[in-house]
Amino acid sequence: MPRRSILVVDDEEAIRDTMSVALDAAGFHVETAANGVDASETLEKERFDFIVSDMLMPERDGLELLSEVRRKHRETAFIAISGGGQVSGKYYLEMARRLGADEVLAKPFSHAQLLAAIDVAIQGHGTPGRS
Repeated sequence: MPRRSILVVDDEEAIRDTMSVALDAAGFHVETAANGVDASETLEKERFDFIVSDMLMPERDGLELLSEVRRKHRETAFIAISGGGQVSGKYYLEMARRLGADEVLAKPFSHAQLLAAIDVAIQGHGTPGRS
């Protein structure tokens, strides 16, 4: 069985790198993007099983990326991440859920929590009634 692929989108390089290492060790093929614009360009060239994206980024935020993914790449599961301690972070995660994110995760989170969110997304993404 081929490895599942994940696009990690975050404007903080250290977070992208940390998630990439953890997801690669868990058996995923991982690509990264620094913002929503880079992610959109990558999505034009390659298909992914999952996208894990920060919500607050320069140039194009995660909500805009999520809307695009739901329009153009419906088969791709989407996990929204954002700073958990900030009111704006919680707001963005709530909005992401409303726009169709399969799972949301507040920063900081552990590798185990990230993998658990991916498991939830796997279970929920293809269920009847979901678009």
